[in-house]
Amino acid sequence: MLLFIGQFLLIGSFDDTGVPQAFFRVTMGECANNMTGVPCIYWFVTIVTVLSNIASNVPVCQMLAAAFPYATNYEWIVTSFSATVAGNLTMLGSAANMIVSFQAAKVGDRTFTSERHAPFGIPSTLLCLYIGTAILTAVSFASKCSINLGECDNDEY
Repeated sequence: MLLFIGQFLLIGSFDDTGVPQAFFRVTMGECANNMTGVPCIYWFVTIVTVLSNIASNVPVCQMLAAAFPYATNYEWIVTSFSATVAGNLTMLGSAANMIVSFQAAKVGDRTFTSERHAPFGIPSTLLCLYIGTAILTAVSFASKCSINLGECDNDEY
């Protein structure tokens, strides 16, 4: 619990600097205004995947909330999907992976390591991300317009 409290406090303070918002605008480029189409959705999923494995998926979602506060429902589904799945790429990508590793070590099992996780974690995560993103681009599960920005017609949501 302390891990999550610390993450939320740290990321909340970091959001106030404007750095996540600037980073998002720079890395997304022209795709920042159109994350629903190919290749932009794949680029966004790639960025979320990399960030989730540097800073863990929970703080990345918190940073993205500050970076695009008026995202569409569709963009939040893509964010949720990619951050959740991306967390399994490496041991550091998900708090659950770290907790399992620490619990195993407590009982003397030191075999759950990054090196043992990688041969399964990397290919399975990349495959899931690719297939899931393809499904998300082919099937609309949510509105692709933003009600908060007044972009939706009444029949779109």
